[in-house]
Amino acid sequence: MSRYGYSPVPLVLALVLGPMLEKNFQRALVISDGSYTIFFHSGISKVLLGLTLFSLFYPYLAPLFKKRKGKKETDSLLEK
Repeated sequence: MSRYGYSPVPLVLALVLGPMLEKNFQRALVISDGSYTIFFHSGISKVLLGLTLFSLFYPYLAPLFKKRKGKKETDSLLEK
């Protein structure tokens, strides 16, 4: 990792937190009788899901918003 300039910190975090995450994920599924909807019941989980989806799709949608904004500015200039 150091050869290619990657920090070892994310690897250490993954090795430490990975097993705990998997164990608690399985525990939540056992509590909910295998239903994944348990992860979307609270408001904070819905907000986090929304932010995650926004961060995933923003790079693809940002150029469309910029193009649209530029079109509105040129339209307003043409009206004057």
